[in-house]
Amino acid sequence: MTVVAAGSFTLFWLVLARVSGVIATAPVLSSGTVPTMVRLVIALGLTFALLPAASPTAGPIPQNFGPFAGLLLEQLAIGLVIGLVARVIFSAAQIAGGILDLQLGFAIGALLNPLSSGTTTILSNLFELLLTVIYLVSGGLALFVWDIGRSYRFLPIGGSAAFSAAAETLMTGLDQAMLLAVVLALPALAVGLVVNVVLGLFGRAIPQMNPLQLALPAQIIVGLGVLVVTLPHMLGILSAVSQDVSVWVGRLWIGVTP
Repeated sequence: MTVVAAGSFTLFWLVLARVSGVIATAPVLSSGTVPTMVRLVIALGLTFALLPAASPTAGPIPQNFGPFAGLLLEQLAIGLVIGLVARVIFSAAQIAGGILDLQLGFAIGALLNPLSSGTTTILSNLFELLLTVIYLVSGGLALFVWDIGRSYRFLPIGGSAAFSAAAETLMTGLDQAMLLAVVLALPALAVGLVVNVVLGLFGRAIPQMNPLQLALPAQIIVGLGVLVVTLPHMLGILSAVSQDVSVWVGRLWIGVTP
């Protein structure tokens, strides 16, 4: 099999494949609010920026079409997994909002979420927007780009793509996202439970009162009040989530020898 130098034009397409996979699944970058042309420009810009990081570690690149196509698909898969892990951690905010929307009754009216190009509920959309702002302001996106460049040290092009930690990282990352979502929603859930218990007791004590008519407005008023009071606490958790994105992406190459 003939090979070409690692610094040739072929390397550009391999780096572009990994970057494209990341952009297709990563939070913020894959958002429906980002136009396709802008994503293409971002992909090309990141590819040129990451070429110096990929070139020193790249092994022999096959020139024949069949082996090269296989290597191209491998790089695309690596990028998809990197972006997917980041998205799983990022989903903690949306899960927390979804839990609260069910508790407060906002789940009845679903809205179009421009970030995911799908339907979502009010608080789910709000939490995701807050996390996106915190992630961008705190430099999370720049750190994520650095993680992509670091991936070439542990998973070089043309090397052994040992991605044994991928499945475990995705599953444990989803568990972590669910835990963070419960922590975010817990204050409002606890108060909502107390409101339901109190209304139930009133319904038993005063049979003429229909607690079902009071439950929904009472949950909304009390729940929104709790959200306002605990907003600094929630912002702190969302800030921790934005930092966890890079941490969990780094777990993909645990046990991989650079």
